[in-house]
Amino acid sequence: MTERWKASGRRIWNRARHTDYGRKLRVLAGTDEKMLDWVPHNRTRYTGVGGVVLSTAVIAGLSMTFALSQVLGGFNPLLLFPALVWAIVVLNLDRWLISSATDIRWGRRAAILVPRLLVAGLLGFIIAEPVVLRLFQTAVEQHINDERDRQVRELVDELVRCNPLPDSPQPPGFPEGCVGKVFSIGVEPTALARELAATEQQVASLSAGIRADSAQLANLENLARLECTGASGPGLTGVPGEGADCRRLRREADDFRASHPIETRNTELRALDSRVVELRDRAGSAQRDYQQARDAEIQRQRTELESHQRQIGLLERFRALDEMTDQNPVLWGTTWLIRLMFVLIDCLPILVKLLGGTTAYDRLVETRTASQERIYTEVVQNTEEAVLSDLALRRHEKLLDTRKRRERVDLDKRQHDADIAKEINETIAAVAARMAPETSGRTNGHPVAGV
Repeated sequence: MTERWKASGRRIWNRARHTDYGRKLRVLAGTDEKMLDWVPHNRTRYTGVGGVVLSTAVIAGLSMTFALSQVLGGFNPLLLFPALVWAIVVLNLDRWLISSATDIRWGRRAAILVPRLLVAGLLGFIIAEPVVLRLFQTAVEQHINDERDRQVRELVDELVRCNPLPDSPQPPGFPEGCVGKVFSIGVEPTALARELAATEQQVASLSAGIRADSAQLANLENLARLECTGASGPGLTGVPGEGADCRRLRREADDFRASHPIETRNTELRALDSRVVELRDRAGSAQRDYQQARDAEIQRQRTELESHQRQIGLLERFRALDEMTDQNPVLWGTTWLIRLMFVLIDCLPILVKLLGGTTAYDRLVETRTASQERIYTEVVQNTEEAVLSDLALRRHEKLLDTRKRRERVDLDKRQHDADIAKEINETIAAVAARMAPETSGRTNGHPVAGV
């Protein structure tokens, strides 16, 4: 017997607990339990609607958590507070969207629900986007890192192109697209390189001239020697001794030597060679300094660019996902399917309201609303009539009171006038009484003139 009572108690407890959970879910759907007591078969439907509203709020909270963790670069327990606030906002908004549309007439019902459906759809997109980014987080971050590496490589290549070394081949004129990218470095080997090239050109030209003059002088001296020794050949007399031709040829050689100072030019060439060696050392040192300064500036700008790329922001993730979907139709379709799924979840309660028709609960709510409106109208009208009657009565009392006061004032004035007249009469009578004896005496002693 005890076991049966325990089992019965457990069943009652479980039923009460499930009923309590269902009641809480129906509260999220904006229902009135007292109204549902009249139509208990509608409880299951509105329990499901409340469950969908709760599910949407939970997904919204997770979505906000994903979004904030991506913005801040990682999860933090403090993120749960704003995520909870966002979930409550979405919960109340969905509850309002559901509970504010209970009209049983189809036209008005559609007019009420369609705008709410648009709001729910927009809310679904807002909830879905961070979740989509979280699902494709690895691919999105890899795409962003690849794009950042490409930007760094392009920056370095552009700076190298706009700031070439002096010994590298350069196109004539200012490099195209290098405005604002040319470095102003104190170490400038270009002038030394130009001076070195000019000096080397002088050395080459002077060396060629010295070689030509030396060959010409050697030819003239050899021709004079052959003539003086009596050798035979083209342009030679074949007569040995210092004849006229021998002296002429020697004189020509001496004149050429005098007019072409080969030794002086050799001295100048040796000086130019020393200058070339010096310029090469200075140019090499300057070029190394310039290259080090240029590479340091390139590294500085590269480090600065990389410092701005440390944290992957939410907008950067959106842009990367958009670029990835543009390049991959399958990924584009997948992301939109996920978005539409969340939109459908958020719109599901509204769609149930719109497409499911009116329920007995809706009709009861409509009847009660209409009844309350009529009752309120009657109460307002009765209150208005009572207030107007009371105001009319007060106005009448005010008029009567004013009339009484006016009559009292008139009565007081007449009394005042009567009192004044009485005082005047009494005064006249008193004066007349005092004057009567005097008048009588004068009349007896002396005749009154004119009598």
